[in-house]
Amino acid sequence: MQTLHFDIYYPCHDDDFGRIVALCAEEAYYYLREDFRTPVKQRIPIIFYSSHEDFEATNVIPNLLSEGVGGFTESMHNRVVMPFSGSYREMEKTLTHELTHAYVNELTAARSSRMASRSLPFWLSEGLPEFISVNGKSLYNNMFIMDLVYNNKLINLEEVGGYYAYREGEAFLKYIEDEYGRDKVMEIFYSARVSSQNDFSKKIFDCSFTELQLRWENYLKRKYFAIYNDFQVPYEACEKRTFSEKDGSSMNTAPRWSPDGIHYTWFSNKQITDGIYLADRLDLKKPVSLIRSGVNGKVEEFHFKKNNIAWFPDSTTIAFSANTSFGDRIYCLDTETRKITKTISFDDIKVIYELDISPDGSQIVFSGIKDTDTDIFIYDLNTSSRQRLTSDRYYDAAPRWSPDGSKIAFYSERLSPDAPDREHVFDNCVQNIYYYDLALQKFFQVTNSSSDCYNPEWNSDSSRILYISHEDQVANIKAIDIITASQAQITSVISGVLNFDLSPDDDNLIFSCFHQGAWDIYLAAAPLDSLIWQNCQSPQPVEFIDDFWEIFNIDRIHNFGKTNLAFKKPGRKNDIDPKLAELYDIDIDYGPDTTIVEYNRQVDKKPNLPNEPEIAPYKTKMKIDYFWGGLAYSSSGTYAMLDVWASDILGNHSLYSSLNVSGSIENSSILLQYLNLEHRNDYGGGVFYLNDETIYRIEYSDFSTDDYFRKRIRQYGFFTAFIHPFDKYWRTELQISFLRQQTFRDWWNDSNDEWMEEYLPDFLDLKTKEEAWLVTPQLSFVHDNTLYGSVGPVSGWKGFLNLKHGFSTNDSYNFAYTDLRKYFFFAKRYSWANRLLAGWINGDTTSEFDLTGFYGVRGFDDADLTGKNKILLSTEFRFPLIDNLSLAFPLPIRMYGVRGSAFVDIGSVWNEGDKINFSRNGSLDDPKMGFGFGPRLNMGFFVLKFDIAWATNLTDTTKPKYYLWLIEDF
Repeated sequence: MQTLHFDIYYPCHDDDFGRIVALCAEEAYYYLREDFRTPVKQRIPIIFYSSHEDFEATNVIPNLLSEGVGGFTESMHNRVVMPFSGSYREMEKTLTHELTHAYVNELTAARSSRMASRSLPFWLSEGLPEFISVNGKSLYNNMFIMDLVYNNKLINLEEVGGYYAYREGEAFLKYIEDEYGRDKVMEIFYSARVSSQNDFSKKIFDCSFTELQLRWENYLKRKYFAIYNDFQVPYEACEKRTFSEKDGSSMNTAPRWSPDGIHYTWFSNKQITDGIYLADRLDLKKPVSLIRSGVNGKVEEFHFKKNNIAWFPDSTTIAFSANTSFGDRIYCLDTETRKITKTISFDDIKVIYELDISPDGSQIVFSGIKDTDTDIFIYDLNTSSRQRLTSDRYYDAAPRWSPDGSKIAFYSERLSPDAPDREHVFDNCVQNIYYYDLALQKFFQVTNSSSDCYNPEWNSDSSRILYISHEDQVANIKAIDIITASQAQITSVISGVLNFDLSPDDDNLIFSCFHQGAWDIYLAAAPLDSLIWQNCQSPQPVEFIDDFWEIFNIDRIHNFGKTNLAFKKPGRKNDIDPKLAELYDIDIDYGPDTTIVEYNRQVDKKPNLPNEPEIAPYKTKMKIDYFWGGLAYSSSGTYAMLDVWASDILGNHSLYSSLNVSGSIENSSILLQYLNLEHRNDYGGGVFYLNDETIYRIEYSDFSTDDYFRKRIRQYGFFTAFIHPFDKYWRTELQISFLRQQTFRDWWNDSNDEWMEEYLPDFLDLKTKEEAWLVTPQLSFVHDNTLYGSVGPVSGWKGFLNLKHGFSTNDSYNFAYTDLRKYFFFAKRYSWANRLLAGWINGDTTSEFDLTGFYGVRGFDDADLTGKNKILLSTEFRFPLIDNLSLAFPLPIRMYGVRGSAFVDIGSVWNEGDKINFSRNGSLDDPKMGFGFGPRLNMGFFVLKFDIAWATNLTDTTKPKYYLWLIEDF
């Protein structure tokens, strides 16, 4: 769909969804333009996927995405890429965040090099989109800042990274808006693109950036200290059940009691990947892991913050949903055997969120996405039939069966009862609690708040509904008695509750709370005793009609059709108003004058006349992603190199061409390949004309002058490739090459300074020319479920087995090679990495293995030791080396996040028939061994590694050798 400013790509056969997201994008654009004060003059592509599963399989970027990624903006073509999570309000916030990135990218690309010469500090590059999208109104975001301030752990903005850069950046800019006005936020943005943080701070606020941060910290203390007095510290008010500070976890969430009240389960990432854990109420036994995600294709991931665990009445079987490469599945798992006993899937429902089991164990109620609608469904385990309770575009989630089996509570995201004028399309949607009466077949609204109320739970006699409320600036648990029409506060913990469960006897409340940088599980005894109840409205019957289109006036999109906007180009430098130069994207030498700025804003006014956006089937159009090359000329000829990579907007089709000219076309190399990634199975192929040249020196023992001979190999032909993924972690690759190979050998004539093509010494036993046709099928099996730290993998395993056979009109050959790597994560920040390399070559081929370099024995540098067979073992202990180090002399240097590694390598290469001696006179003989250590530092685009290594035969040790790498740990 082509709108006024965007090219929007969305799943086919759902034009209504396309119109909704298109309206969100256009409304967000004009909201952003008010801040940036200047129009975007290039169209921005937006790609929507109907589920997170499809989003994770995007071809726009090669990165493997996780459940926690809500979207991204690709900078090469300035593409915004997002999944639909079921909630239009959540989608709109994420879209506004990503469009801010796209806006910044377009302004940077459209202006002069001076405006793009300085990259934005990370807290600003991520904090600004977050500030514009939520503007201090997200209790989830504020929770992190409240926790940092309370525990005195606020991170310096110049050092903050990762997830906290989003949170602190947004909070800092919110402070600037509250204290100095919103215009100052954009002044910071424009000034930070051309000056340092300290310079723009002095210019705008007449103080250093350090002092400005101190003012911000004082502002936060004044803002939150008054709130702290009304709340409790979770570990003081309740019993702590998980200990993130000891086991290295950061998320312990979604606790759930068993029906007999003896055990409880929860999600935890204490082994890096999320898993389900089981513990007993009395805490007498060590918690056990029932199942982990990321191990195989059955459970790839759990939905982030949108998942739970349900128990069957037997108190031994649980049910949960999990991501797979083929859509979400509901699994039933026996907690005693830790085996999956039943798998439930639906062809038309790819996404399954929270679920619950009926009191008699015969039915499952769940929230799922069908055709971009998130609704409540009931599945009968006996008949395999399914009933749809809700059917509209509103977000309905977290269903919970009442203990008496008569009702199903859930929350729904709909328009706020006292919604003011909207800034965005869906920002006034609010989550409230509802229930469905199965006997009456009617819906009832339980809460009618202008603040979010969600995640309902029932008490034992089905008279009260507990839920999480945002009404008091912190997410805490409240209860409503649906019989007496009264409500009460249950918890008042300082950082807020994420999810919870009440024991079957109402005696214990178990909940997940964020404190000191992590979510932990806490237990509160007798939670319903001594409550202060206040009158509230009794549940009211409601009709769940699909009035979505009318309520949000989606038909406004009919005005936003594509129009060629006639923008004027910038004027001369002397036309610029100096004050406006600080507010607009102005180059010091060349920029727009104030008249043109205002003219372009008028050209780009929000349309109010009908102009239908054009909807058309997707057409593949290739664009160049990058090209790189160089050219040189000498007396021996022209030398040039050119690499070009192109793809379509979805990344489904890619073309790559490489040209290397070396003196003449005959001696050059050309490669052209195509890859189709549109479907589950990838395929492609290419043609090539390749030249390779090697010069060998022959040394004589009688001190005669060295001789040289040259080998040139020319290959031309074509190849095909086919890739089949079994699941997220396993795939197989098949490649077949058809080629003609020519080998030319000649001898250097020293007297004539030329190569003698028709002569080679007899002792070489080589021909001056050989030709052969070859067909080389190659089959590979690949596995990778690793998770990465800052400098390399830390958990999981990856590896491949490559098998190849060369059919030739001369002599054929066989090739086998494997690379296996296993990682063990333990003790919070430590890991143990192991690698096995093994290779075998048989037949007439010059290929050989060696023991040097990244795939060799560090400390050993004999490049002449080669062979047709190879085995190498490497083991590394990886540990934190420097957390934060500041030096003042002789240079001000700040280092943080430096990792260290201590390693041992041992390996050997040999040829068929060689006698292998493991040791001789107590020393290693054929196997070569090295050991060493070194630091690793993530530099953003690469990992900087420095290794100091020694070779040893267990008797003697060589002098150290030094290696500088620009590659991540194996």
